[in-house]
Order: sequence, then C-alpha cells, then structure tokens
Amino acid sequence: LPPYVRLVVSVLPDAEKAGRRCLSILKDTLPAANLVGLSKTGPNDGLLLVKSWLKFANRCLTPEQDKLVVDAARKSTDATPLYFNLVFNEVLRWKSAATKAEMRLFHSVKAGITAIFNRLHRYHGETFVRAALGLLTAAPDGLTENELIDILSLDDTVLDTIFEWWTPPVRRLPPLVWTRLSDDLKGFIVKRSGGGDDGTVVIKWFHRQFLELATSEYLEPAAKRLHQSIADYFDDKLADQEQIKAERYVAFQPLHQAGSDGLNERKVRMLSFHLHQAGNHVRLKQVLLDLDMLDASLNLDSTTANRVLQYWRDSLGGYEAAAGAYRDLVDSTSEIHALRHRRAAGKLMRLMGRYADAVHFLRPGLDTITEQESPAEVVLFQVELANVLNRKSDYTEAEKLYLAVLGGEMDPELEVEVRTRLGEMYVHQSRYGEAQGLFKKALVMAEGLHGPEHLTVAAVCEKFAGLLRMQARFEPEAASEAQTEDLFSRSISIRKRLLGENHLDTAEVYFGLARFYLHLKRLEEARELFTMVAKIKRNLLGDAHPDVIQVEYNIAILEMEAGNYGKAESLFDTAISNWCRTLGDDHVFVATAWQTKSRLLARTGRLGEAAAALRTCLAIREKRFEPTHLRLLDAKKELAAVEARIKE
Repeated sequence: LPPYVRLVVSVLPDAEKAGRRCLSILKDTLPAANLVGLSKTGPNDGLLLVKSWLKFANRCLTPEQDKLVVDAARKSTDATPLYFNLVFNEVLRWKSAATKAEMRLFHSVKAGITAIFNRLHRYHGETFVRAALGLLTAAPDGLTENELIDILSLDDTVLDTIFEWWTPPVRRLPPLVWTRLSDDLKGFIVKRSGGGDDGTVVIKWFHRQFLELATSEYLEPAAKRLHQSIADYFDDKLADQEQIKAERYVAFQPLHQAGSDGLNERKVRMLSFHLHQAGNHVRLKQVLLDLDMLDASLNLDSTTANRVLQYWRDSLGGYEAAAGAYRDLVDSTSEIHALRHRRAAGKLMRLMGRYADAVHFLRPGLDTITEQESPAEVVLFQVELANVLNRKSDYTEAEKLYLAVLGGEMDPELEVEVRTRLGEMYVHQSRYGEAQGLFKKALVMAEGLHGPEHLTVAAVCEKFAGLLRMQARFEPEAASEAQTEDLFSRSISIRKRLLGENHLDTAEVYFGLARFYLHLKRLEEARELFTMVAKIKRNLLGDAHPDVIQVEYNIAILEMEAGNYGKAESLFDTAISNWCRTLGDDHVFVATAWQTKSRLLARTGRLGEAAAALRTCLAIREKRFEPTHLRLLDAKKELAAVEARIKE
C-alpha cells in the first residue's frame, strides 16, 4: 500500500470453540501501537451515530423519538455500532406522527436482526424469503445474483407463491423480486470476489451475527434440501432437469464452456461440496469418479483438492475404497487413455499417501504417450510421476524425470514447482549445495512472477527453510539459525493470511518450524507446534496417512529428548509399524526411524538392541543411497561407536 493509505479492520475477541483467532493473529503480526481496543458504544454516542446517519439520509427525529433511542441504548445488552445500525434502519421507517406503540425498539442485536427478518417475511412473502436467504446462507463461498435467481426459478414452491394470481409466459423468478429483497437488505449483504480467477462476484452476508441467526432460522431447518438445490443447479447430468432448465432459461453448467478451454470454476467448487453437505453420497461418488471432474478439482486450488480427500475419507468408504474404485475404473474402461486422467488418479493417490497405487496409475502412461498428446500435458504427467517417485524415495528415477523436464520448454510457474521439488529431493539425499542453488533460483522466479506475498513464494520459503534446518544438523558451519527462522516465519505469515491457520499447507510449514525448534532443543515450543499440527493433519488426512505418522515420529523424538524414554519408545514402535504398512519396510523414513530408535536404546544401556536397529537402518540406506551419502555414513559411524561400547 502507498504510505498515505491506512486500512481499518475490526475483529472480535478470540473464541477457540468457534475457531475464531483473528485477534491473536493480528497481535502476532502487527505492532502493538496499531491495535486499538474498543469499548461498548455509550447511549449518547449511539444517539450521535444514529443522528449522523439520519442526517445523511435527510431525516431527523423528534425529541420524543430521541428519548426512545437513548432509553433503548441504556437497556441494550450489546450496544455496538451494529446495534445502532439496526436501530437506524428501524427509526428510518418512523414518521413524526407515529404513536409510541408504533415506535418499539429492541434491546439486542439478535432481537434487531429477528425484527428485520420478520419484516421481510411480511413485505416479501415468507416462503420466498426463507428460500432466498436459506440458499444464501447454505453457500459459504457465496452465490452470484444470476445463480440465486436461477436456483429459485427451479423451486416450484417459491414460484407458486410468486405467481399465485397469474400465469406468466415464462415460468421464471422475475429479477425485480430479488432486487426488492436485496434493497431491503442493503448494508447487511455484500458483493465480494468469488475467490477464483474467473472474476466472479458473489453475494454473502456482511455481518457474522446475521450469518449465525440466518443459519438457525433458514438453513438448519432445511439444510439438506437447500444444499441439494444448489448441487442440482450445478449438475449438468440430471436428465429430469434438462427440460425444466431450458423452459425457465436457467443456465446450464458444463465443466468446460462450449468452444472454450475455460474451466467452470464455480461448478468445480460448488457441486461436490453441496452434494456432500446434502448427504447425497451416491451422486457425490459418481461425480468424483468422473476423471475430468477429478482432474479439475485437484488442480483448481489446494482447498478444493483437500475437500476431495475429506469426502473419500469421511463419507465414501476411506482411502482404500477410493484406490479400489479408481483402479476398477481405469483398468476396466478402454476409453481412458488420456494422460491427464491417469495423472488425476495418480495425484489423488499421492495426496492420500498411497504411493504404490499412484505408480500403478502413472507408470503405464509413459508407454501410451502419443503425438496427439500436447507437450504441456506430457510435462505435467512426467512431473506428477516424478513427485510420486520422490515420495517413494525412488530418487534415481525421479531425478531423471525432473531433469528431463527442466531441460525443455515449460511454463514458468511449473518450473518453480519442479525446481522446488527437486531441491527438496536433494535435501533428502544430503546434496545441500545443489538444493540451495535450486531454491534460490525458484525464489527469485516466484517473486518475479507473483510478488513477495504469494502462496508460491510461501512454498519455496518453506522448502528452503527445510534445507537450512538439515544443514544446521549436518553442516552447522553453512547454516544460519536466523535465516532459517525468518524463512519459516515468512512462509507461515503468507499462508496464514491467504489460507488460514487450520489449512493443511499452513500446518506443513508449522511442522517444519517445530522440527527446527526440536533441533535447537526449544522443546516446549516444539511440543506446542507438533500438537497443533497433529490435530490439523489428523482431521484432514486421517490417522493412517504417512504425513500424520511423520508428526507422531517427531513427537517420539521430542519425548526422547525430554527424557520420557518409555513413551518415546512406544511412539517409535508405532511409527515404524505404520510406515512399514503404508510405505513399505524399505522406505527411507523407516530407516531414519530405526536409527533414531537406536539412540534411545543406546541411552538406556540396551546396546545390543541399538546395534541391531542400526544394522536394519543400514540395510535400507545401502539399498537406497550412494556410498558417500551423509546419512549412510552417519549411521555407519553410529554403529561403529555402539559396537565399540559393546566391546568395552
């Protein structure tokens, strides 16, 4: 912002049960001088507010009406600016000759909102108001004006009340009906960006209190029906609705507009979400098994992709059921040859932590690449396969794919991702100098493409900080604690602001920072972050996901460093068992867990068991790493030390 521009942002106190932590986030990011606490608005100040708004509206109050406003403010249980805004909207309707009985005021925000809703019922018809405001409340991403009118035009109950006394030439909600209602809600609903790149402007509630009361009044009594109505509108494969939509001039919602490559982002965001909220799991599963829809959902943004994981985990039988369903689909349908279909199924399996299943979908695609495939799609496919092989610790094959992609022409945004992924892989291989060059180049490119406050920049900062964290352990002379913490903090700041604190990507960078604190022996700070990350990842990924197991493994290290050896050993055993089951007993994560457990065994004097654990670690690393790999040499050094102690 220019130096002469200031933003005023109002927030409520934190409420953990409601997931509200705006104030604490602002306290963490802003100077104390920028924060001003607000007390309740006094009756006289409230009257001044109401009078100033009335003056702007070319209205005024009589002395008797002044006294009514002051008396109501004194009796109010929450005399806030919103309360006086509601009072203003009420007194705006008063006439100078109105009787006292006609000039009743409420004493709380809730009562004021209820009064507005009741008035809307009287003026616009209760059936229509309940339907319109129920739909608005059911859509957390908001609805466009055309979407709302279209959906209401498919509701015969609403149309029957609108057209009670006449038969229109076109059975569709007249736009003026919604315009009149929205005019009466001016100041309480707002138009905002739909959150995508398509320029969509949606209507949402402006005040939290309106949303909460509308939820109990309009959404909760008819939640499944309202969510299903929104889903039906975005679903273009319901044969029974095609004729009705055509007759009522309701827009169809194809995934891609005819004659255009433009993706219907609103359909991707809305259809599966509202099917899930409606409890229509049969249709939800059909939608997710449409590989075009799956591809769009996984690549639109991380929030939409995470929702797909949630739907399978919570409502459609779990990740194993998903793997079986897509395997049956791909293996039995001869029409599925497009690389992007295999890429979509493979990416979903990678996000679910099912790397063997991901390889099952992706590897055959290398043999089916034809000249008809676009070069851009081939690159995307190769990158996804490399990402999976990287996660499986098949580093040699992954590196070949990454380098092949970097050697050709590609989209700059994708190049940033590839450089970041390859750098992350080099960190696992202890090739720190090569990794640092990749991260530095990726960070410069990301900032050049998007500026300093973009999610792509946050992703590079997170991985760059991870490199410095590992260097602090193995090459302490080359690492800077201050730079490491600064990179983690920068990534956290961007992700918290753009994604929220409970987003999976935000949790991932908190996890990296917690591991850094663990290395610095700042155990209580690390414990607090690990606990938070574990909760977020379990909620979003489930207990069996490899990333959740990784958090539990690091908590085991923390307990070991804190001297809680019994608890630590139990956690190590659980992590090793779970990783062997999900990743295979020869994965590098399993090797690392065996090595770390050996340190605990050595500390407790169980040297023979420690040596056995190190030999298991070495057997895996000798298979996975080059003879000069730092982690391999480190394990050999530790085994030699343990064996020397045994001989003593």
